[in-house]
Amino acid sequence: MADEVEAPGSLEASTADAPRILVVDDEKVIREILSEFLTLEGYVVRSVEDGEKALVELRLRPYDLVISDLKMPRVSGLQLLEKMQTREKKHNKEQDNKDVEKKKKH
Repeated sequence: MADEVEAPGSLEASTADAPRILVVDDEKVIREILSEFLTLEGYVVRSVEDGEKALVELRLRPYDLVISDLKMPRVSGLQLLEKMQTREKKHNKEQDNKDVEKKKKH
């Protein structure tokens, strides 16, 4: 399960436009320190303990930045990066195909 941290006393409206950051680290203390610091800086932060959970989280909602440890169980930080890049390329290709179809219709 992902942990979400928002600035104390912040209003939902004030965080709606704040950049979203996903912190991925198998060490709870590191996740907590990064999440607290970034939240105090005005970011909306969620954290997960491994790359596998990060992939699930990335399917659920968009993020502006992912900060990840490299050595983690199940899916490492490098594997996570590779899967994110593959997903982004696939998404871009699908978008390009949709754009071509729209142009053909007009």
